[in-house]
Amino acid sequence: MIFPGPPENVNLDANFDPPLLNWASPLVQGSGPITFYQANASSRNHTIFYNSIAPPLSMVGLRPCNSYEISLQAINNEGGGLPFTMQLNTSVKAASQPRYFLISNVAGTSSQEIRWRYPNFTAIPCSSEYEVQYREVSASVATTVVYNASMIAYKIENLRPQTVYVYRIRSVTNPGGLSSGFTPWRKRRTGPGGETNIVFTKP
Repeated sequence: MIFPGPPENVNLDANFDPPLLNWASPLVQGSGPITFYQANASSRNHTIFYNSIAPPLSMVGLRPCNSYEISLQAINNEGGGLPFTMQLNTSVKAASQPRYFLISNVAGTSSQEIRWRYPNFTAIPCSSEYEVQYREVSASVATTVVYNASMIAYKIENLRPQTVYVYRIRSVTNPGGLSSGFTPWRKRRTGPGGETNIVFTKP
């Protein structure tokens, strides 16, 4: 009883989405012909199994921002042969834009509060930071503030009273720095005053 050796010339092309696994037949075929190849991709939270009668193998179902151990072995009538193993870090994908961007005045002050909801796609398990830019409507340079993934509200202080400011927000996937792109600029006049809150919704 002779089991197959490990597959030869194993190559994983991560430029494809999903990644594409290629290989050549083992030098040692074992007792009887190889009937199929079995691969598995294991990360900390889950494992995916694949069967293929020949290369290449499209590794569907891998999650972004994960580290996987890839194992590939040839199977003949006697069973599984020696595996070939390798590591794969899957690509980072950008989160979508935050939803329901709200700007409101803080009563009795010139401060404004911004609120938003989490994006529809947050590229889990990547973390998404939120980057907000704001400026006076007549200014050319904006102030940039970065908020962590758990935040959905923040108060902007030290604004000029009775002045129109514009705001925009985007998600940034970390690691990787991929951006959802900014929402359009939205404007609101500071208090003290009694403007009604306005909700801006991304289409």
